[in-house]
Amino acid sequence: MSDFSNSNDILEKDDKTYKKPVGTVFPTFFVGIGGCGSGIVDEIRKKVMQLPDYENRYSKLIQFMAFDTDQDDLKELGIENTFLISDFAKGEYVNLKMGRAHKSADPFFTQMWPDWYATRPDSTKGAGQIRVESRLSLFYQLEDDRRGIIGKINALILKTKDHDNHYRADRPPAAYVHIFCSVAGGTGSGGVLNMALLFRELLKAQRLSPVIVGNLL
Repeated sequence: MSDFSNSNDILEKDDKTYKKPVGTVFPTFFVGIGGCGSGIVDEIRKKVMQLPDYENRYSKLIQFMAFDTDQDDLKELGIENTFLISDFAKGEYVNLKMGRAHKSADPFFTQMWPDWYATRPDSTKGAGQIRVESRLSLFYQLEDDRRGIIGKINALILKTKDHDNHYRADRPPAAYVHIFCSVAGGTGSGGVLNMALLFRELLKAQRLSPVIVGNLL
């Protein structure tokens, strides 16, 4: 288990004289990346939704998301917020960002993309256990928020921050993100750090202190 957060964010704001009211919940996000991680998050969702007080206590404060490069695996999930990240013309996009088309090379892209590597044929059937395929897909989707991932995460953060929700714990102003993925495949292992950084930045922008935990199998 890995902690991707900066613990100082919490400690500097923690009021030691304050005790969290019994029964309150910090905003919490369960995030699955790839088939393995998304499947685990779906099982957690099922168990949480079976709690007798789910609707009143947890439905707004706990959110579930799944990201994958395999559209068939995503269709098997009961998670509302799922994102297929691999549905674009990868070869054309790489050529554009590498300066092989009508635009100059993108220096940020070229420092992470191996010049010798050719993408897999355009497919929505997984990353083929190749990590750079996952990083490419996330880079493409997040560049202009093409899949609406950033917008959806921001909307869910606002939902969990509902100040009228008396079940929400707000001192310290923390939010927990539990990311699940396998390090044996390509999608999860290639995207976990990008996703952790994305959540950290978006939560900080909403004045929340992120506690990000990586559950890596």
